[in-house]
Amino acid sequence: MRFGLLIIGLMMVTAALTPSVSADPVNMFQVGDDLQESYAGTPATFEWILYNNDSVPYVITPACDPSSGNDYSVSFEQSYITLYPGDSKSILMTVTTLREMGSETLSFEVTFTITQMNALESEYVLTDSVQLKVLAVFGAMAGDNKILGIWDNNLPSPLDG
Repeated sequence: MRFGLLIIGLMMVTAALTPSVSADPVNMFQVGDDLQESYAGTPATFEWILYNNDSVPYVITPACDPSSGNDYSVSFEQSYITLYPGDSKSILMTVTTLREMGSETLSFEVTFTITQMNALESEYVLTDSVQLKVLAVFGAMAGDNKILGIWDNNLPSPLDG
């Protein structure tokens, strides 16, 4: 009987000393707002921080859908990052628009494919959604009191309108 109690006691001590791990081995946090505003021709950057909450290393590969359009393109600062246990790194996504682009709100689905380095068949995906509201620089929608839709009009009346 004492031997049985000793075994149960040892199992409880072992369970108490085992480190607890979150359900997700890699945690993702977005820095800043998921809706940004930018003038056409001015790049906008979105940032995420990923943290390895596990005891094995991971490779994280970012992707974006859509990755480009007629008036914009999306790029990541790095095509992949490596996270060792306890590491955290940021991933930057930059949306570059043409200066001639009209006002529009762009929506992006960002995915992070997370692959365990010591078991390549073990992978999962984290997703996030972001939006970029592009403000036109040229044309009627570019704003009031601009010369050729570009420069501020500081001329006196009657030339100021």
